[in-house]
Amino acid sequence: MSGNRKVYRSESKTEHAESRSVAEVMGTHLFTVTPDTGVAAAIRLADNKKVSFFLVVDDGGLTGIVCDRDLHSARSNTLVSDCMSSPVLCISPETTVDEAEGIMDENAVDCLPVVTGQFLVGMITRENLSKLDVASVRRPSNHNLNCVACGSSWRVSRDFRSNWIPLCGGCLGIGAGPAKRHGN
Repeated sequence: MSGNRKVYRSESKTEHAESRSVAEVMGTHLFTVTPDTGVAAAIRLADNKKVSFFLVVDDGGLTGIVCDRDLHSARSNTLVSDCMSSPVLCISPETTVDEAEGIMDENAVDCLPVVTGQFLVGMITRENLSKLDVASVRRPSNHNLNCVACGSSWRVSRDFRSNWIPLCGGCLGIGAGPAKRHGN
């Protein structure tokens, strides 16, 4: 797969649960558009398919990436090539989840395509990472996490929206408000 991309490769071989490889958690249902796709058409497709990111492919190569926010802020009579991000940061399937999170933070991106050699094999997003973190909070080993804002231990998670600080759903702004949720 030729194109405008930079691939980060994993260097560590740790065995911790937090160091799972991206291959274990990446999404493999990918949506692509071409640079000459109209923004209005891409918005319709994003809305119909509930897609947040499109990989932009041209002549068989990954040339860019565009998110729904970019599409909605672009003029509807323009092309995807006018609002896509390029070059694309890519990672390998061996990259750990922790490394992927660090690359996203360092580069202020919300998703990373996963490539093996010349082949696009998946994508990891901040949403994938937040779901992983919520799942890990529900494991017995982390059952004693408390919300740093209100002290509750009910439905506490580390979420990218709170910069990974443990917060309950009410303090994070999702779900029932604190009074109802905490039984007050």
